[in-house]
Amino acid sequence: MKKKPLTPEDISKKDELLKDKNEWTKKKSELDEIAKQKEIELNSCLLLIGNIVDDSVPVSMDEKDNAVLKLWWPAGRTEEEERARRSKLIGKDGKGVVGLSSHHEVLERIEGYDSARGKSVETFPLRLYSKKSHDSLIIPYYLY
Repeated sequence: MKKKPLTPEDISKKDELLKDKNEWTKKKSELDEIAKQKEIELNSCLLLIGNIVDDSVPVSMDEKDNAVLKLWWPAGRTEEEERARRSKLIGKDGKGVVGLSSHHEVLERIEGYDSARGKSVETFPLRLYSKKSHDSLIIPYYLY
């Protein structure tokens, strides 16, 4: 199929379309800049939203005002015994012992955390609570 030669009207339309394209490109970059500024403003506002907590929770800058409501230890063990056991496992140098894993190591073993991507892949609590008609109040960018 042979290409049809351009007429003067086609050339005129082409110049007009290129002019329109350049105007739209300029307008798009202006709107992109406005969108960036709005996103920065939105994120700074979202960071001001605090946790929703029960009225019984004390307001404090640290944990010293927290009341101990309940303690739990496995049957037959006490806090003193647990502290002594852990102290023995960790040793005087504080380097620990083979077989005593940190929480992030346990999460990696059960594939509850992907350290390569740096985010939790375990969404069980969100799924559980959504099934029980609870609303998720997590700001979306905290999930990732």
